[in-house]
Amino acid sequence: MNDSELSVEAFAEEVKKLLSKIPKNEIPTASEELIKMAIAAREETQNGEFEFEFDVGGDSKYTSVAKRKKLRTLDKIRDMLRDTLPPDGLAKGEKVNMPFGQEFEGFTEENTMHVDSFLYPNEDAIDEYCEKGVLSRNYCTKCGSRDCKELNFLSHSITDTQADFIFSNLLTDDLKDKIIIDVGSRIGVLLYNSFLFTDCKNIIGIEFNKYFVDIQQSVSKKFKMTQRVNVIYSDVRDKAEILKSGDVIFLNNVFEAFVVRESQKDIWKFVLNSLKPGAILITIPSIQQSFADIELHSEEFDWNKYLEEKKVEIPATYDEDEKYDIDALHCYQVK
Repeated sequence: MNDSELSVEAFAEEVKKLLSKIPKNEIPTASEELIKMAIAAREETQNGEFEFEFDVGGDSKYTSVAKRKKLRTLDKIRDMLRDTLPPDGLAKGEKVNMPFGQEFEGFTEENTMHVDSFLYPNEDAIDEYCEKGVLSRNYCTKCGSRDCKELNFLSHSITDTQADFIFSNLLTDDLKDKIIIDVGSRIGVLLYNSFLFTDCKNIIGIEFNKYFVDIQQSVSKKFKMTQRVNVIYSDVRDKAEILKSGDVIFLNNVFEAFVVRESQKDIWKFVLNSLKPGAILITIPSIQQSFADIELHSEEFDWNKYLEEKKVEIPATYDEDEKYDIDALHCYQVK
């Protein structure tokens, strides 16, 4: 430590002095800003650097330079996929199940538009493509021309907020010698995030739609991820050994939307019987919700015998919209 540097104790004293000069009613806000800076500093030093890039008034005010470089890579992938995929992120002729539950009451094929939340991550992006005529917010209740009544938007991709939270808050342990598996990897969002934000040695996507397998392989090749990212074209039920090797398993809306309801029970039983003890399972929606939707009751198959749910703690630095997104994430450990 040189003369210009502070010890941890001295730093803490300086922070106390600064907080004492702030009006009491502004201390909570100031504390949240300090936490954001500390999180960014931790991320930066983990990458062997220490430098802030300030964006006054922006959402990522204290995002580290190293992280911003990775986020720019994700933006490039997003642009590539927008040029490849339709706005809904679906394959041609792909059949999608309408969601269950009170949250989706009133959603029908006529009044619902699938808009991929990775391709169009916020209202500004949606507005931009509505102006271009690529998307629409409305439909006609009589002729189906989408001119009169507001559409419901539905996405099957993980949001940017959810992905950021997973890799900055849920997966904080060393993953260098671990294996991450995304079951039903679709366009590969969690694979790309895993590559950029972890040093995990092996990242595997299992996808049964060849159209999406080809897309993921194309992205992985273009962005030089193939050394650690492997996409397998298969039904997960044919890959029990691979599933057993996973240390972190993602299940993001994986069966609800794309597997006929009658088959979902058997798939869930297979998956939970195939996971190794100690593995981490991250799901959207919760196991409880998924099982309730398909009426898979504990008398028939009790998930509690296989998993222990871990509470997801949301730091105060997230705003209400972000907390709403994060609340959809559920974390379990295999017994």
